[in-house]
Amino acid sequence: MSWYAVDALDEALAEAKSLLVPVDVGVWVRLAVITLFAGLSPPQTPSVSVDVPPQAVVEYGENLLRPQLLAAALSLLAIGVVLAVGFAVVGSVMEFVLVDALRSRDVRILGPFKRRLGPGLRLFAFRVAVGLVVLLATAGVASPCSSPRRPAPSSRCSRSS
Repeated sequence: MSWYAVDALDEALAEAKSLLVPVDVGVWVRLAVITLFAGLSPPQTPSVSVDVPPQAVVEYGENLLRPQLLAAALSLLAIGVVLAVGFAVVGSVMEFVLVDALRSRDVRILGPFKRRLGPGLRLFAFRVAVGLVVLLATAGVASPCSSPRRPAPSSRCSRSS
């Protein structure tokens, strides 16, 4: 009995070695750039969590009532959103560039990026659409539970102790 998965892994390892073992710094740097952007596409986006005491949030909230701070915060938020969307679009295209580089064994960035811009934009649009559908579905499920207009003691939203 043959182990097809092990055979496939052996073949993949041999292909990877043949691409990477004659160490060419240019190939390694291009692969690093491609995988950096391909790894930052939306499903794998890293997140940061910070623990903040409640009093600090109240004090910070009082300071945010000033128009200058509100304008600065909104402009920083807009810049952050534009950068995140830009990285997501480039990451979606770079996923196709990575597959092209591995299939053709010719690691290039600009040529495949131009050729794969259309499919990458479609992938990004698909991910945005799926994200919006999930967000709307989550809001639709959560909204009846948080609505104070319909008190229903026997509903699934009521909490019993």
